[in-house]
Amino acid sequence: MTKAVEKLADRVKSLGPEELNEFLCWLAEYEIQRMDEWDLEIQGDSQPGGPLEALMKRADADIQAGRTKALDEVIRDS
Repeated sequence: MTKAVEKLADRVKSLGPEELNEFLCWLAEYEIQRMDEWDLEIQGDSQPGGPLEALMKRADADIQAGRTKALDEVIRDS
């Protein structure tokens, strides 16, 4: 753990119940916002001309050629 994270952890541990609850609510909202931003980034990257276009075309070709397995089959065989 870095020094900055250790200091932050110590500060969090010293919070009273109300402050801790307030901090945890803020942290949850912050994480949701970050996830939403990541989802939007992935959505943009997967659009035509985006960085994921080549991978998506390859996956589509593999599906069309029958080179894939159903997810339940993969899980069952693992």
